[in-house]
Amino acid sequence: MEEWKNLAGLAEGNSRLILAFGVAFVGPLRLIAPIEPVAFHLTGPGATAKTIIGVCTSSVWGQRTLGGKPHPLGGGDAWNNTVNNLERVLATRDHTYLFLDEAHLARPEDIIAAIFMISEGQGRGRYNELKRWEWFVPVLSTSNDSVAEILAKAREPADRAAFDRLVDVALPQGGFGAFENLHGSATVGDFSRRLKAIYDVHYGVVGRAYVLKILQELAEDREWLATWLEARRAYFIGVARKRVSTDSQHERVISHFATVYAALRLAGRYELLPLSKGSASRALLTCLRDHLKVTDGTTKQIVRHPPLSLLKTYVRENRNSFVDLDGNRLRLQAGVRCLFAELAMFACANARRVRSRRAKAQKR
Repeated sequence: MEEWKNLAGLAEGNSRLILAFGVAFVGPLRLIAPIEPVAFHLTGPGATAKTIIGVCTSSVWGQRTLGGKPHPLGGGDAWNNTVNNLERVLATRDHTYLFLDEAHLARPEDIIAAIFMISEGQGRGRYNELKRWEWFVPVLSTSNDSVAEILAKAREPADRAAFDRLVDVALPQGGFGAFENLHGSATVGDFSRRLKAIYDVHYGVVGRAYVLKILQELAEDREWLATWLEARRAYFIGVARKRVSTDSQHERVISHFATVYAALRLAGRYELLPLSKGSASRALLTCLRDHLKVTDGTTKQIVRHPPLSLLKTYVRENRNSFVDLDGNRLRLQAGVRCLFAELAMFACANARRVRSRRAKAQKR
């Protein structure tokens, strides 16, 4: 336990590492209050130690092995799963934490489906299963691609519905890869090896101690602990509104950061993650600003696909599924061309109406 706590000292001044630790401590909070699940996405160029952050923070709960040695992903897993299998992975981490690495290796469509599935907390019910999988799992994801880029590849519009469910946090500008402070190490690689030397040996003890302390306090005074937790969330929300954003569209993502802040404060109160005073709020406010800077600009810059373009793409990808009213497959050269012809006529007529209205408005 004491050796693992040295990671807290190395996290000082590294906003993304502190954020990830906070996410790792969120899982058991559901035992205290009905909070929403949180999921964060570290994005940036390769070879910048994003994976190291995920593996390091997964050591709160344990570590997998591969051939008798520590698994390269620690206690985490890869995005390169089918959606069905990801349901099982999530269910095994219920009320703990899941680190998912390398989102760019999975199909963009699968990632979009998984983003909403993670927040819903349940899998798809199937006739050959007695019950559907369920979970409450905070997630840390990493990728070279941002959430906005994943949405674009999946031909989905860029909006806050996805951004609020998988919160995009780019790597710090002008830092050392995923870090801002190497604590005396010469390179990112050297600093990563210092982290690895700790979490590869001292893992899996802090999560158990964390849950035990929560259960003890719940048994003594459940209402007091829930009130304490909500007071920390309310404090961060107030600070974020004052210093970062008062936009109502940002309320949900601010609430997610507030939950992470409360988890960090609770872990600190139990002396499991002894950060210096103010470190948690400063780190999370930095990550929140960087998130909003990227996503607010993205929603304005990404060109949404015109409806007709989307329909053409759908037809190309589903040519063999079109049938007539008798259930017979359409002859595409005739049926689809007629469909597009009718749409083109409608678009032209609509454009004429728009021009006519504008001309009348100008005359008035």
